[in-house]
Amino acid sequence: MWVLAVGAVWPPSTAGAGTTGGDPWEEEVDRARQATLEYRYAEAGKHLRLALKIAEAHQQPGRVTDTLARLGWIARERGEAAEALTLYERALVLAEDDPGPRQESLVIALVGLATVRYDTSDYAEAARIYGRALRIERHNPEPEIADMLGGLARVCTALGYLSEADQLYELAFKSMLVLSRAQRVGFYDVAVVARDAAAVATRQGAVARAEESLQLAREAAEKQPGPDSPMMASVLSELARIRRTQGRFEEAEELYGRALEISERALGAHHPWVAIMYRDVADLCAERGTHELAEPLYWWALLVLEINAGTQHPETIGAALGYADTLDAVGKHDEAAKLRAQYEPRRKEGKARRAAMREDVRKVLESLSDLLPPSNVADEASESRDPVGDQGPVHGTNAENPAAEGDLRVSEPVRKRAPTSSEEGNKDED
Repeated sequence: MWVLAVGAVWPPSTAGAGTTGGDPWEEEVDRARQATLEYRYAEAGKHLRLALKIAEAHQQPGRVTDTLARLGWIARERGEAAEALTLYERALVLAEDDPGPRQESLVIALVGLATVRYDTSDYAEAARIYGRALRIERHNPEPEIADMLGGLARVCTALGYLSEADQLYELAFKSMLVLSRAQRVGFYDVAVVARDAAAVATRQGAVARAEESLQLAREAAEKQPGPDSPMMASVLSELARIRRTQGRFEEAEELYGRALEISERALGAHHPWVAIMYRDVADLCAERGTHELAEPLYWWALLVLEINAGTQHPETIGAALGYADTLDAVGKHDEAAKLRAQYEPRRKEGKARRAAMREDVRKVLESLSDLLPPSNVADEASESRDPVGDQGPVHGTNAENPAAEGDLRVSEPVRKRAPTSSEEGNKDED
């Protein structure tokens, strides 16, 4: 399940502090940072690869580690999970092999690696890595603490441990409160945690609390990274999800339209985050009975997710089964049956994997009992449950919203067709 990860919009520097102007490494890193602000990720990657060569030539392991982590961040933003995983693993090896490893470099590599593991639905491994990072930083009120708590909360949400996720988000907010007093946490960090906490509240049926969190997320996202950022799109998308649950379909459609407009412009229609939004819009169309509109949207979402996430990923399975239902509704029963024959076994396998991972994550939470508040994770009567039945986790973290939706409407409704390659609009082509 892809999310816009907690953490700085641009990974913090752990090397090069105190350097003066004219430093070639810092110049390339700064050019890369500027490119990311405009979502020109291919250009940012080119500058970072130059920075990596400079750091390697000067035998600066700290800077090599930092640059690899930044390249991992770029790869993940582009939806390239396998590449991001490789880069973060390289960064982690270097951070661990350094005779005097800076804890911050190690933690940044761990958090990045855990986030990619989460993206690829390896929730148990993500929890284990987050737990390791928490133990390293346990006494340091750094921004990364909120990253780890928020990441672990997302794992709990994906596996249905909703009350535990609530507790972790509360701890993340407390950590941010301490940091905000020293002006050491950005609005982006606040937006992510507020957005993700709202998604949990929505799953629990606490709509008022969800909208309150989303209002905070919107206000923070407007300040950083801005009103036309993918982060804001995710906030609008989560509000659309709430409106769907309330039966306010026209408002949901307009919110999704604005979210897609922002995301496609920044990321391109072939990005997995955008594909998940298309799947959400298709779900909305299906709920309204407009299956002829849902069909091409499901087709596009499934195509992109199969390529980028694989056929075993919960998001892909959910899109495929939703598509099959729509194919049945429009009379294409043979195609629907073929799709179910492919994905029903994967759904059952995924359910079994999640059951095993729930036990592994429970053990991780218990191992962190000295760091976290008392948990009822082992209580079978708690809110813990397998999310969305057998399909896998609901993608709640790719959509957030503010409660004041009056000024969020767009002039045109969501486009009623899937994009073509010529319409992709991704300005990040190599």
